[in-house]
Amino acid sequence: MRPRLAVFRSNRFISAQLIDDSEGKTIAAAHGREFKGPQSVQSKAVGSAIAKAATSAGITSAVFD
Repeated sequence: MRPRLAVFRSNRFISAQLIDDSEGKTIAAAHGREFKGPQSVQSKAVGSAIAKAATSAGITSAVFD
């Protein structure tokens, strides 16, 4: 089963989580607070960070939520 990629965007930040629904656990997460700059820069950095975390966890595909 593929994990679910949940993305949330507020007025200031963007965040992403990889969630395993069968166990009810978050596998990896990234948040825009960790990165400086406007939201466009934050979103690119969050995408790179969640992709790196997914690769290190052995995840090759996810379902977008």
